[in-house]
Amino acid sequence: MLSNDASGWSHNVYTLTPGVPGDSGSGFLNGSGQAFGTLSTLQLLPTVGANGVGDLAKELAYMTTNEPALADTRLVNGTEAFKPNLVGAILGG
Repeated sequence: MLSNDASGWSHNVYTLTPGVPGDSGSGFLNGSGQAFGTLSTLQLLPTVGANGVGDLAKELAYMTTNEPALADTRLVNGTEAFKPNLVGAILGG
């Protein structure tokens, strides 16, 4: 993680490949496979190629507090084991 902005609502990160238009809303995982954010921007300044990632915990808290119909929304564990090795994950190893 490069930095935090907007009182912790956004994180600037570098990834192997930057997000591209159409990827907005994609989930971001930490090194342990835990969801921490959603892709929102591809930055040009001041850090070219960095991604702006919304803070998932803050977004979920805001949503469940301000939208009564979604108040019971919860983040749940995935059904597949996390594979932190990108090449291994792609090749199924």
